[in-house]
Amino acid sequence: MRSQTKKAAGLESGGSREEALFDAGFHGASAIESLTHSEAEALYYEWSEWVRDNQHPPEGAWANWLILAGRGFGKTRVGAEMVRRWVKNFRLVNLIGATADDARDIMIEGESGILAICPRQERPRYLPSKMGLCLQTGNACQSLRTPSHVHTHRHFVLNGDRQERRWIDLEIG
Repeated sequence: MRSQTKKAAGLESGGSREEALFDAGFHGASAIESLTHSEAEALYYEWSEWVRDNQHPPEGAWANWLILAGRGFGKTRVGAEMVRRWVKNFRLVNLIGATADDARDIMIEGESGILAICPRQERPRYLPSKMGLCLQTGNACQSLRTPSHVHTHRHFVLNGDRQERRWIDLEIG
């Protein structure tokens, strides 16, 4: 279905999902227009239909996955989708940005952040006073740099004087 959906939506050339769903001029507009509202919404949030081949996580057991890419690759979206997957199975997932504001502005509230990529029934509540998210599953996804976590989505390259200390803190946690 993935390739059929991409072909019908005119995405084989790499267009965005927003272009596909809201631009009536693309090839296959009638296929999208024939969907019910709930079908279109489900398709909009189905990452497996929109993910590019180079955005899939590595196969096998891995502890770290570095996405070294430029603007527009979809690093934030990939990270948000990984968090969306992890919180279904793990109690604590940390979000770590260069600053708390970056974690909030990019990873949580950004256009490809967690709040934007989750359908209504999955969308967490953002708790600014606790700098965290409350998820429908009851699992907690924290934006704090706390030591307790199972998985961590890091949205920056560690650099500066405390680089080694931050990395050790993350690995211990």
